[in-house]
Amino acid sequence: MNYSIIEAAKAIIPHLPALLGKQAEPMSQRLRTVFDKQVDEAQIEIEIIDLLSEHEATRAWMNAQLQGEKETTKGGTLVFNELGGNSDNVQGATYYKCPECDYRWTKTLDWQTPTRCPTHDCDLIEDN
Repeated sequence: MNYSIIEAAKAIIPHLPALLGKQAEPMSQRLRTVFDKQVDEAQIEIEIIDLLSEHEATRAWMNAQLQGEKETTKGGTLVFNELGGNSDNVQGATYYKCPECDYRWTKTLDWQTPTRCPTHDCDLIEDN
């Protein structure tokens, strides 16, 4: 069953003790405070998402309940999606410096080759 964000937030309350342990009661009180606010539904949904995103367990539970839901407001998507792709293959930049001055160069892509120092016309060395 697909829930709206507010319905899912109300449905999570009985599950909070299993999901959060001792933090369940404060979270339940904070949710009830959000439900009682006199603001538009879109603002309530944003606050619910912010609140339940604080903990991985509640974020995952909400994601399961909202699977396939396409709620949006102000052009933003209000679903709990992780970043796509495999982050294991991400490589950081490699830094190079001139051995004779303070010239620095950064290699950000694998296919790039280090430049030469524009002042001394010498090869740059890796700067770890």
